Amino acid sequence: MSFPYWESLVTIGKCVKPHGLKGEIGVKPITDFPERFEETVHVFAHQSKDPVRPLEIEAVRSHSGGFLIKFKGVESKDAAGKLRGFFLAVPEDELVELEEDEYWHWELEGLKAVSPDGLELGILAEVIESPAHDLYAIKTPDGKEHLVPAVRRYVPDIDLEAGIVVVILPEMDD
Repeated sequence: MSFPYWESLVTIGKCVKPHGLKGEIGVKPITDFPERFEETVHVFAHQSKDPVRPLEIEAVRSHSGGFLIKFKGVESKDAAGKLRGFFLAVPEDELVELEEDEYWHWELEGLKAVSPDGLELGILAEVIESPAHDLYAIKTPDGKEHLVPAVRRYVPDIDLEAGIVVVILPEMDD
C-alpha cells in the first residue's frame, strides 16, 4: 500500500474520544454516506498535515449519531486516546459514486461564483447542509456573504472543469 499525502485524501470522519477499555474510539462522520464506515476496511488518520497513519478497521457499531470503531492493533483506552482529534480519510478513488448532477462539498468550495451573464460575484466559500437542501455561502470581494439555495432555480450550472458555479442571488431574483 503506497502512502498518500494528506492533501490527496478525502476526510470521512473525526476521532472524538475513546470508549470503554478495549481500544474503541468514537468517530463523528463527516460524510453524506455514513454507512461507508461499515463497508470500509482501510483508512488513513491525519491531523491536516503529514504524516498520515494507515489504520485497519476491525469492527464498527453505531453509537450516539456516530460510530464506535475498533482498529486493528489498538487494544486499550490509552491507545485509542492517542487517536483523539485525528481525521479519518480515504483516497479519492474510494469515494461513493455520485449521480451526474451531484457533487462533493470539497469539489464546490473555492469555485468562482458568477451570475448568468458572466459577472463575477465572488467565491463559493462553504456548502452548508440544511434539512431541505444545501445552501451555498457566496463570499463577495467586499466581504459580504450571500446564502444561495442549492436548487436549479438559483444554481443553473456548475462547471468543475472551468472552476465556476453560476448562481442567481436570491435578492437578484425578480
